[in-house]
Amino acid sequence: MSIRNHLAPSPVMRNMFGLHYDGDAKSDYLGEKYSNILVEVDFFGEGQNYRNQMEALAEKIEAATGKHTQVLMSSRISALEDTLSDQELLQQKKLYQNQSSGGEKAIFYVLIVSLYQEEPELIGRTLEEDGVAVFLDAIDALGSGRDEIIISTLLHEFGHQLGLPHNSESRCLMNEQLEVGGASRYQPDDFCAFEQKQISLIKQSINNN
Repeated sequence: MSIRNHLAPSPVMRNMFGLHYDGDAKSDYLGEKYSNILVEVDFFGEGQNYRNQMEALAEKIEAATGKHTQVLMSSRISALEDTLSDQELLQQKKLYQNQSSGGEKAIFYVLIVSLYQEEPELIGRTLEEDGVAVFLDAIDALGSGRDEIIISTLLHEFGHQLGLPHNSESRCLMNEQLEVGGASRYQPDDFCAFEQKQISLIKQSINNN
């Protein structure tokens, strides 16, 4: 067991040693420490309502992890630049994220904004070890199926937080093309059998250590 894998299960140790990369919180979601997952959602834009999409996402997270999953619609962000850089995304996460893993719940943070400055065609990316961002302008540019693309993009990024890498499996959720518009060609709505096996193996590895 690597030193990183030994330290990462503790949120305190992650903060102390700067362990904020994809998969560093996978034990929060797949280990035995927390019995529940809370999806905290912040979003930019007036008059928007993402409750239905987030509830659908929570159902898929619950199926993948085996943990009861709920949604907290935290804040509507009214004063935010349309196009955000890496640094600005992390600043917004730090500013608006209210919940942290503890007690019986692990936190998965979702930030819904307009566009990613570094890569305008990107539709989603992870934020540290426990969050994700989705980019609506890039999603809308695909032309149709906005709700389905939001859900599948968020689930894809959650897969990275479970420790799943990209793959080249046709029609699998973690196919790397999904992040850059591949959803316009096919729209996986859940982890495929190959990815479910990977999640099971990661879970076994966590709980056997």
